Amino acid sequence: QNNPDSDQKSARFTRQGNDQTRYGYECPEERDYYPYWHPTEWRDIVIFTSRTDRCSHFRANSQNVERKWWCVGDELDSGNVEQYETEQLCNDGGGEWASVDPWPLTAAPECFPAGWNRDNHLGNGPGGYANSYKWVLPSWTQINDEAIDDLRDGAQPNAKIVPCVFRIRYNISSGDYRAGVEFGADRDIENGGFADRALNGDASPVKQDPYILYGKHPDNEEEHLEWPLVLAINTAQFSRTFEERSHMFYIRKLPIGHIGAVFNLLVRGKRGNIVQTYPAVEYDYSPNNLQMEVGDFIHFQVTGCDTNPAGNDGEGRQQTDRSNIVQIATTSEQHGKLDAATFGAMGNYPVDFEHTTMWGSKGSALAEELTFRFAHIEQYGNEQCQSQNQPDCCLTADQLESKHQGNNNGKQQDPQNCAVLNGMGGNSFDSGLVKMTQAGTFHYMSSRNNNFTNRSQKGTVVVGSVFSIPTVIAMVAGGGAGVTAIIISALAWSGNSGVLAAAKI
Repeated sequence: QNNPDSDQKSARFTRQGNDQTRYGYECPEERDYYPYWHPTEWRDIVIFTSRTDRCSHFRANSQNVERKWWCVGDELDSGNVEQYETEQLCNDGGGEWASVDPWPLTAAPECFPAGWNRDNHLGNGPGGYANSYKWVLPSWTQINDEAIDDLRDGAQPNAKIVPCVFRIRYNISSGDYRAGVEFGADRDIENGGFADRALNGDASPVKQDPYILYGKHPDNEEEHLEWPLVLAINTAQFSRTFEERSHMFYIRKLPIGHIGAVFNLLVRGKRGNIVQTYPAVEYDYSPNNLQMEVGDFIHFQVTGCDTNPAGNDGEGRQQTDRSNIVQIATTSEQHGKLDAATFGAMGNYPVDFEHTTMWGSKGSALAEELTFRFAHIEQYGNEQCQSQNQPDCCLTADQLESKHQGNNNGKQQDPQNCAVLNGMGGNSFDSGLVKMTQAGTFHYMSSRNNNFTNRSQKGTVVVGSVFSIPTVIAMVAGGGAGVTAIIISALAWSGNSGVLAAAKI
C-alpha cells in the first residue's frame, strides 16, 4: 500500500511494483491488494484461503456488500484528483470524497479453505483430479441490462449476448493490508493481523537476504566472532499476486420454456507432452467427472489454437489443438459382462457406433445423430469428398491412402484428414444445449488426444434419474496449498458499468 505522504501517491505504485508498470487497463494497486479500499468494476464470486479465520473480514469488506469511497473530480479528471487515497488528501487537492454503493442484489462472496494439492503440481488435488469450484452463472434477468447485439458469425437474427470477463488470481498475502483493527490489538502481526504501509521501508518485519549470526566454532569460541548465514528472502515475493488470468466469454439467454440445469463441459490444456506444456497441462476435460440428472443439459464447447509451438508432441496436423467426444467401454464391459468384440476389450476403445447410449437409447436416431456430431465435430460442415482431388471436404480413409500412398505423416498433416480432426472448423466446436435423456454412468475420450502410450484425455458423466432446477453451471479449476487467497472475478464487457461476478482464491 502506498504512503500518501510520499511522491508515489498514485494507484499505479504498489509495494510489489513501484515502477508504475501497468498491463492493459489494470490498476496495479487494485491488482495487488484485496479487499481493495476503493470501488472497482469487479464483483466477487468466491474466496479460497488457507486463513479461513479471515473469511469474515474478506466477506464483510467485499464491494458486493460494502460501500467504497474514492476521490472524484470532473468527468475527465482534469484536476488529477483520482490519485488521492484518503479523504483529507482529496479535500486538500480540490476533489470530492464520494461513496459508491455496494453491487445491487449481490451477496457476500463465499469463502472456503483452499483445497490441498501437492506444491508445484498444477493444482491436482487428492485422487489426481484438478481442484475446482462449481460456479452458477448469473441469470439472464440479472445481467440483461448489459446485453448487446450478437454480431458473431453464425448468430441468430436479433440475438443478444452479454460479453463478460472472468478473472482468477493466485494471491499470496502474508500480511498485506489492514482495514482497521482485526484482532483487537493494533497491527498484531504475530496473531494474524494485517500489515499496512506503516511497516514499509526500514520498519518492514522482513529484510532482503538478511545476514543472521549462527554460532561460533566450538574449538575457538573465545577467539572468534559468530559465523553468519544468509537467508534467501526476497521481499518482492512477499505479499504479492503471483498469477492473474482473465478470460472473455459470452452469456446468452436460454431458449423460451427451457427447463433443466445447463452444465458447461470444456477442454483445458494445450498440445504437447508434460514437459512441453508446463506450466500448463496436457489436454483434459473440465470437469472430467460431471454429476447431473436426467433432463439436465450439457453444453460442450471447444476452442483450439492453430499456432502451438512447432515440434510439440501430438496427433494430427502440427501446432493444432482439436478435441472431440467418443463414448468408451466401461469396466464391466471390459470384463466380459457384455460382448468385448462389440464394445472393445479396453477402456480406451470406442463403444460400437450403433451401441452408444450416452446421448440417447441404443440404436435410436437421436443417439446416432449426436454421437456423430460429437465425434466428427462438424468439420467442413459434414461434407464428405466425392474424390481425393475435391477441396473443402473430408477425405475418406481410401482417398487418404490413395493420395499419400502409405505415407502416414502425410496423412497426419493433411488438412482434409478429418479422421484426426484436421478439417476446417475443427478448432472451434459449439454443441449447443444437449439434453441428457438416459440415466447411467458414461465414459468418454478424445479419439485424437487419448494417446494409448503416454497421454490420456478421458472423462465421465454420471446422470441420475431426478430432474433438477434451471441453472447454468461452470466449473472453475483452481485451489492450492499454502496460499492465503485465490481470487476469481468477472465483469460485463459492454459500455455500462455492470459486473457479473468476481472471486479471489
